[in-house]
Amino acid sequence: MTQGLCPGMAAAELDSRIVAALAEPPAAAPVAAPAERPAKSAGQTGTSAAARPRKAAPEKPASIVARRPAAAQAAKPASVEMIPANARYVQIGSYADEANALAALRRLSEMGYRTAQRNERAQNRPTKAVLAGPFADRQALVAALTRLRASGYPRAVAR
Repeated sequence: MTQGLCPGMAAAELDSRIVAALAEPPAAAPVAAPAERPAKSAGQTGTSAAARPRKAAPEKPASIVARRPAAAQAAKPASVEMIPANARYVQIGSYADEANALAALRRLSEMGYRTAQRNERAQNRPTKAVLAGPFADRQALVAALTRLRASGYPRAVAR
């Protein structure tokens, strides 16, 4: 048996997943025999069982086609984030309390980022948006965004 190998190929050259799949026969589900009806006795029908010809039930061939397991769908991210082309900052949050905004600015400075802040209004209340940056290129922006999200700012966004 060649197991699908060309002449000159050895099974050791194949990927271990392929070798394992070739070594294991596909698991076929057992085919249940068709249910047989009990024969009626001669006293119930009024005719003798020998006088009546029996029809042979057609046999169903056993399924030899192995079914593939359902293909696992690739895990898709919950949402694809689009970073604007002109983004140069990463906003880590918007704070209504001045002390919390100052603490976030200090933490960003300790991590080695340049900081910025801007005044905003959220729900008719003044807030301070705390930003890291500006970043010179997109690669640095994405690296900072990833690092800040891993450092405790999961809602950080590029601005």
